[in-house]
Amino acid sequence: MKKTTALAAAVIMSITGTSVMASQGKVNTQELLTKSDLVFQGKVINVDYKDSTDGIPHTFVTYSVEDMIAGEATEKQVTLRFMGGQQKRGAVIRYLHVSDMPDFEEGDSDILFVRKNNSNICPLVKCSQGRYRDANGIITNDHGQPLLLGEKNEYSLSRELMADQLGLEKRSTGLGRAVSTESGEARSALSEKGSIMDTAGFVADLKQQARAMKAKGMMKATMFKSADIKASFSAPVFRAVAPKDAAPIGKSMPTALKSSGSDFDRREEQMVKENGGDPVIQ
Repeated sequence: MKKTTALAAAVIMSITGTSVMASQGKVNTQELLTKSDLVFQGKVINVDYKDSTDGIPHTFVTYSVEDMIAGEATEKQVTLRFMGGQQKRGAVIRYLHVSDMPDFEEGDSDILFVRKNNSNICPLVKCSQGRYRDANGIITNDHGQPLLLGEKNEYSLSRELMADQLGLEKRSTGLGRAVSTESGEARSALSEKGSIMDTAGFVADLKQQARAMKAKGMMKATMFKSADIKASFSAPVFRAVAPKDAAPIGKSMPTALKSSGSDFDRREEQMVKENGGDPVIQ
């Protein structure tokens, strides 16, 4: 039997971005678009893992692009690189979990706001806040909160997770993927707080916003570069420490991130806070 351990990491800067689940106010799609290098709708076709030259595990998520919303990419497939993920050492499996980092599996259908792929720890705008999921035609955030459209055409998140309406499909990692099984009554109940946004309508609205913002000079022209799992890369800001025993895969893994506390570290932490919680490896 393979032994599973949790890979702890001492982090030069803390990741302190606000979680989407805590956001019960408006969703600012204009801000998401402005900060993005690439915005697209796509489906996960591959999830793979590779260590940096520093020994830190990273997850490479490849999407098949179904609809380009904003920005440019040279290929119909794009690969994003996230810090954290599975690491195998012979019969030992270790896992680095980074706070607020989304989990992916093949078949996931998402709308992604991509920012600084290959240099950010998480290549999405505000990390999990830059991922919206297509749950059988209904748009939710990464945590399963439906996206609602109010009377003034403003987006907000439902205060309730669609736990009763979204079933959990068991993953090999033991985590759940939302699959819509909602009833008419559930849709009606949620709609009292606003109109539930469907995928096609959300994509169309984002395209319209992007065109208008581009005409006003609000959208930056940035060529997206896909991650290459074959290439060597480093994460010099981080260093691994001795792994600790943990529960087997399938049970929740503790987040093992902390600041090392030096003057340099505190300066980096302050930079992260000033950057709105988006950690950037310099």
